[in-house]
Amino acid sequence: PEVLFLFPLPPATPRPLPPALARLGCEIALELRDFSRAVVLATQAVSANPISHRDALWLADVYAQAGQSLQAVGVLEHLVERSPQLADGWVALVRQLVKAGQREKAEDLLVKAQRKLSAAGEFWQLPVAQCYEALGKIPLAERHYRLALQAMPNTPLILRPLARFHLANDRPEDALPLLHALV
Repeated sequence: PEVLFLFPLPPATPRPLPPALARLGCEIALELRDFSRAVVLATQAVSANPISHRDALWLADVYAQAGQSLQAVGVLEHLVERSPQLADGWVALVRQLVKAGQREKAEDLLVKAQRKLSAAGEFWQLPVAQCYEALGKIPLAERHYRLALQAMPNTPLILRPLARFHLANDRPEDALPLLHALV
């Protein structure tokens, strides 16, 4: 016992959690609305500059839920710079910019997204439709959803978001045939 007074134990310092536990802790903190703790755990779970696009989308979502829209936008901007062919990154970035009140920047970005995605392959109409929908440009969104459906008919990846689009715009009669095609 006397030895402890001569050589006191070092103060306890919290060790970083393994990434999987930090991610789980972050999700729990978000549920508990402890946003500052969620952000700390999120940055332990993935690096500030994630390599995986899934990690980047997740980190941006955590920042957005925590009310840190600038950080969310930063993560997403880096993602679309690094992976311009990735549709999810563009859609998430446009949505985040709209939420952050940067509508003009989101509209400018949509032009760039459309150019990059159309060059990347044939499956580009759907993310463009989702971006137009985020901007509230319903006729343009519907046009691109229809073009996506023409390009890939009877594809659940198109049918489901188009049905959701019609339901969200109070048009269940248009959603019904799409929902029937899904089952």
